[in-house]
Amino acid sequence: MRVLSLRMLALFSLMIMLGSLMGCLSVRGSSRDGGADDDDSAANDDDASDDDDAVGDDDDDAVGDDDDAVGDDDDDDAADDDDATAGFEAEALTFEGLLDVSPFGGSATVQYTFNYWGEYSQSAQTLTCKQVIEINAEVQSGPGLVPTCSNCTGIMIVDPNSYTDISNPAANPDHCDPEVLEAEGADYGVAFTLTEAQGGMFGDLGTVALMDDSVHADLGIDWLVNGGMDAATLESDLDQSGLDYTASGLDQAIPGSFAETGGLSGASNPAGPGSDWYGFWYIFRNPNDNGHESTGSNGFALVGEYGMAGIWIITLSG
Repeated sequence: MRVLSLRMLALFSLMIMLGSLMGCLSVRGSSRDGGADDDDSAANDDDASDDDDAVGDDDDDAVGDDDDAVGDDDDDDAADDDDATAGFEAEALTFEGLLDVSPFGGSATVQYTFNYWGEYSQSAQTLTCKQVIEINAEVQSGPGLVPTCSNCTGIMIVDPNSYTDISNPAANPDHCDPEVLEAEGADYGVAFTLTEAQGGMFGDLGTVALMDDSVHADLGIDWLVNGGMDAATLESDLDQSGLDYTASGLDQAIPGSFAETGGLSGASNPAGPGSDWYGFWYIFRNPNDNGHESTGSNGFALVGEYGMAGIWIITLSG
């Protein structure tokens, strides 16, 4: 696993993420198998006749235009091939997410996207690939649910046994190859989502505390020590994109977590005096797709589909 360090996500980066997430709030991920136009099973996909995986001249299994032959393929580790581990370059990691919460009991599906960047600066951003994982979770609302965070108004806990990497470079060329990530020691989907007991390294995204946007505004907390990530700024920036700031997702800086080893406590303000929870996500909804008002007479509650954008850039080295 590479050495990781933390830096702030500049405002231009937030706008890049918003642009990619706005179109995703009504789109759910799919599994690797099945369905028309996929690359695993049905007619008209790229494993059936007349598609690009089985027939000469237009497939990816024949010499000259395939992804199984040396020199022009993406299925072996030969030179000039886009699955060879030597071709993987990433200097930064950013985070996106989709959260879909059932109105019955708070069961949820979370889709985390880990963006691996070959270059990431104000002047240039070069995406290496996206790792997309899905995992089930329970979302609970109410005070007193989060130890050491009296200002938190909810919590999300994932089920590690439901972890699924749905990255599929054969169907989406922007996706990472999970085998390449593992070979490179760069599988941060596992590292950040699962705990060490399940084979992960940090486990920071296994439990996420929630803070209602109205509480965030009342407290006046800025998630960046240098300013620029308070509730008013988030509300204003998201409103320009037709989105509604709903809540912040917080990460706990405990021993073994990336929040603790990567210096989150020095870059972010805590959720309150004596708290070891720090801002990691901001969560928002598209009112055209989700009309649920999260704060009302019954208190804070998430229902329906939300976008999640990470506040931080992780620098990869080593």
